Amino acid sequence: TDDIKLVAKAYKCEEEWCRSVVTLEKDCLTQAYAGHFAREFSKRVPGNLMQFLPLRLMKVLGNSQKNKYLQQATVEQFLPGRYAKYTNNMCYVSPNSELAQAFCHFTWHFSLGDLMVADIQGVDTSVLTDPQIHSSVPHDDRFGCGNRGLEGMDNFFMVHQCGE
Repeated sequence: TDDIKLVAKAYKCEEEWCRSVVTLEKDCLTQAYAGHFAREFSKRVPGNLMQFLPLRLMKVLGNSQKNKYLQQATVEQFLPGRYAKYTNNMCYVSPNSELAQAFCHFTWHFSLGDLMVADIQGVDTSVLTDPQIHSSVPHDDRFGCGNRGLEGMDNFFMVHQCGE
């Protein structure tokens, strides 16, 4: 059998909160929600299978004081190929990102305006990773610091080229 290659992801941040288990659990939850939305989107847009890699929390055993960035991290399967960033969680959509934009817009509709998956990146818009989620609920901290709330949603719609 082929060996499965994994990637460990850790924040290079001096503040303790960004390396905390709570922060990493929010990243896992965000990617799980995005995966659910991707499965629903794929059911409704034939021929456009979209998925987010499963993300897991990893605790590093041993002397983690030598590398404070790897006391705990998230881990996902290595994704070979050329990465592209299609949208971010601010005001950016890349050229030729119609499918990613449609997905962001879909998540907003599907959740009845409560949530929007943003920061779409990955390989060929079919296998994606590292999303952010905006929530319309004020002070909703389920999804971490990339949640820009209604402002993030509004910023997306300012640059979105809707294809219905």
